[in-house]
Amino acid sequence: MKEIIKNVFEINVNGKKTYGSLITEIGIDRLLSHGKDGMIIISACRDKIFSKNDNCNLLSEYEEFIKNTGVEDNEETQQMWLEDRNRREDARLKEFLRTKTNYSYTQAYGGYHDAKEEGVPDSFEPSYIIYNRDRQGRPLNFEDLRNLAMELCKEYHQDSVYLQAPGEAPIYINEKGEKVNSSSSLNFIKDDPKQMYFTTNKRKKERPHTLWGNTTAKRTVKPHRFTADISFESIMLPVGPGSIIELKQRIDKGEYLLENFRH
Repeated sequence: MKEIIKNVFEINVNGKKTYGSLITEIGIDRLLSHGKDGMIIISACRDKIFSKNDNCNLLSEYEEFIKNTGVEDNEETQQMWLEDRNRREDARLKEFLRTKTNYSYTQAYGGYHDAKEEGVPDSFEPSYIIYNRDRQGRPLNFEDLRNLAMELCKEYHQDSVYLQAPGEAPIYINEKGEKVNSSSSLNFIKDDPKQMYFTTNKRKKERPHTLWGNTTAKRTVKPHRFTADISFESIMLPVGPGSIIELKQRIDKGEYLLENFRH
């Protein structure tokens, strides 16, 4: 993963080079606040064609592609087909969230792995944090969001969807609503001395913080430690918006931005 400028990295998303910025503590704070009424995390991407899980098995789609096109079936073809399929499905999911629901959501990149060669970008997949709030920030019925999680899991051929109910431990559920992880701890814990493991996204020391809307009043912000089943510190966010017009368009379409963008 190559850093281009401060906190902006070159990354690989479905075979295409793009740019992302690591979520900051400001972003994690906003995620904690907006997600307190519940949330889910979903991706439309798959990392392989074949799966023993019938809901996730893309083999019939791929074989239909080979039959219709007559191209040679090899590893390169499989990878190209999968990346193209992921781009199309991601665009379909994003359009669904923008036009068919009233949920607020955050677009992110997750699930990366370390590059094996120097200079090779890590691989990320687009993901969506869907909050149990409407686009005006009002809490909604969580059971409706749970049902949406199951529908999206089935529609986009996922093994599971991350489900965070208000005040409960997060779980992963499949398309039938069945819990698929064996255990979990309460997520979104901040500054809990009883917790042994923490993400590394934390303040190293106390620092002055300017109060919102006041250029003179300041308060001291102490270091924080975060505990999470998902390592939110490794989430990448799309770079932007690049203009006021783009900012308004993204907000109008339901996107909840976690950062104060300056790029």
